[in-house]
Amino acid sequence: MSRTAETTYPINDLIANRWSPRAFTGEAVSKEALTKALEAARWGASGFNLQPWRFILATRDNEADFNRLLGGLMESNQTWAKNAGALMVVVAQMQNDDGKPVGSAVYDTGLAVSQFVLEALHNGLYCHHMGGIHRDAIQAEFNVPDNYKVLAVVAIGHLAAADTLPDALKERELQPRTRRPLSETVFSGDWGNAAD
Repeated sequence: MSRTAETTYPINDLIANRWSPRAFTGEAVSKEALTKALEAARWGASGFNLQPWRFILATRDNEADFNRLLGGLMESNQTWAKNAGALMVVVAQMQNDDGKPVGSAVYDTGLAVSQFVLEALHNGLYCHHMGGIHRDAIQAEFNVPDNYKVLAVVAIGHLAAADTLPDALKERELQPRTRRPLSETVFSGDWGNAAD
């Protein structure tokens, strides 16, 4: 199924073809593809080279960990994420060991995850990011230290047909992809003044 974005200006095909499906085959993802995506994330930009991102990976070949992580998702996400090939917790280090805040932690972690997603897609894997999770429960279940914050969980896998989803999700899966126009996103001078 092609879901290429209809962009206003030409962009890289990899970015135009990136989207967040819910329909996954349930097939395991290769260690090689995951490792390449994690290597891409490792080379993300970060302030002062602090590299605040951490990931907890749960793949289908470790059913116990996969199910532990699946249980940390809200039920609405569990219904489709159970068919992902892997689940990954995205964590950011919010404070250094000396208690000093890492001001760019969330921004830097987002940059790393973006590189992960594009490399995953380059290797045939799709990703869907979830904020509908039980952060505190995941933090406790996986013994994440207090100076780190669970931000999201990413479902990773091979694309399945939309008709494998329940009707309500199938409808969402097939909706046209849209984005707010640049004129409402990029300002010049004061807030709200659209840039040329």
